[in-house]
Amino acid sequence: MPFAKSITIPTSIQTATKQIPFSQTSGPIYPQGKRTLLSLVKNFRKVFPNSDFKNLKILQSSEKDYGLNKLFLGVCQAKDGKHSYKVAISAHRKSQKEHYSIMSYCEVRCSCPAFHYWTAYPDVRNKNFYGRPSAWNKVRNRVKNPRLVPSICKHVFTYASYLIQFGYIAKR
Repeated sequence: MPFAKSITIPTSIQTATKQIPFSQTSGPIYPQGKRTLLSLVKNFRKVFPNSDFKNLKILQSSEKDYGLNKLFLGVCQAKDGKHSYKVAISAHRKSQKEHYSIMSYCEVRCSCPAFHYWTAYPDVRNKNFYGRPSAWNKVRNRVKNPRLVPSICKHVFTYASYLIQFGYIAKR
């Protein structure tokens, strides 16, 4: 896959994150159940309302096809080059005729501290965590994400935008 120096966030994701203000997170705790990529993207702004994801770039990307499941693996790095994190998105589809889209159920994972401390526990609880969770991914964060909103970090958000921009995941 090509190296992407700059990523333009698709308008479908931009509007999805702008439609839900942060003040709406005071509602009930979300029911358990796997979420679509679009719902995780919408929740991104609830958990990280002031996140700056524009200074990130994708260093490496690969995919593995498992029939009805496709695993996308990538490395996301800040433009200053100080930190890089491994990102995984596992998308699921119901039949071979369907394309992977933002409406597909997915599992996500990132090696960054924000993902592990803020969103890993809700993702494990809602079956959106890719792989086997470690013991510290099962600890609830009562301060930063008290409503247990299943979400993604800015690295997964940037990687999902990259996959949508280059057509690996359809917009609808």
